[in-house]
Amino acid sequence: MRRLIVLFVLLFAMACLNCGKSVKAEFSAQSMLPSPYVEGISIIVNCTTASVTTQVSIQSNDTSLIRFPENSPMNDSRLENATIVILWFSSNGSMLNYAFSNISLTQAETYAEGLTPSFNTVFGRNFELNSSGTYNDYVNVTYVDNAPLDLVPYAEWLIGECLNETVGGFSETFLNIITSEGTATIGIIATKEPGTFEWMYGIIVTYSSSIPTGTGEHTIDVLELLHSNSLAPSSYSYMGKYYVSMVMIMINSNETINFVSCEPPQQSLPMMRGWYITSLGNSIQGTFSFGDSSTPVTELYIKFSGKVVPEFTSIAILLVTFALVTLIALLKPSKKHPIFP
Repeated sequence: MRRLIVLFVLLFAMACLNCGKSVKAEFSAQSMLPSPYVEGISIIVNCTTASVTTQVSIQSNDTSLIRFPENSPMNDSRLENATIVILWFSSNGSMLNYAFSNISLTQAETYAEGLTPSFNTVFGRNFELNSSGTYNDYVNVTYVDNAPLDLVPYAEWLIGECLNETVGGFSETFLNIITSEGTATIGIIATKEPGTFEWMYGIIVTYSSSIPTGTGEHTIDVLELLHSNSLAPSSYSYMGKYYVSMVMIMINSNETINFVSCEPPQQSLPMMRGWYITSLGNSIQGTFSFGDSSTPVTELYIKFSGKVVPEFTSIAILLVTFALVTLIALLKPSKKHPIFP
């Protein structure tokens, strides 16, 4: 779960804020938000495994736009030293995680034990303690509910409870993905500095998929991955000169890959409407910005050439095995709960 939180924070910061400062500063400090509302799409392509991870994230420090459901205990004194409360939901089950700062592991476990019944009531789940531990200066306590979940109606309820219906923009892709992708997961997150109750809220939808293999040209079609016909920014992300609504594609390979083309056209400067592309031999990074225009895009893709491997190589298998062994060692003494794909 610690890795999951780090991954979420990293991807959200890259997608929404273009990863200019430290992840902790950008995600945790409300004063760092460039506007009251930011939204981002992050698509990570691994040519070595023909895999794609698609993530749509929104975040706001305005609780009239994004919030936790009513009666969530977000102002409970036991959360004074909390820095993150995050809940994940998939068809396989649910997870609830707390991160605290400046308190002991025993105290964090006690606080989480007292808070969790309220979250069970609000979210209609039955979270049970899975693991706890320290990581640098933080204490994490994780609860899980392994009961299967009918994700589509649950996600509809969750989005209705947490999101102002006027937000629009990237949030309109949430249910498209959840209804179309069996590996979809939806998460809601609240972050703040310890010692305060100035929460900043976010919603994230993510899933994994694959791309066709072989040598030659490949197209990463954003709208196809979002199961949408078009994409437009939310009016709340407008800063007066441009929209804080970005799409980032990162394509990585262990061999040389080459950028071929994109739509809308490539731009020479970031924040202009279009793709800003950088290519580094074994990787291509593209960031799409709407600039100062709210006009929806009906074509949104990057085309590249190179090899997409059809299966794991023996080296890749060894690396994955090593990573799993390392992760299991880090998570001891918790039990393994394969809730999320």
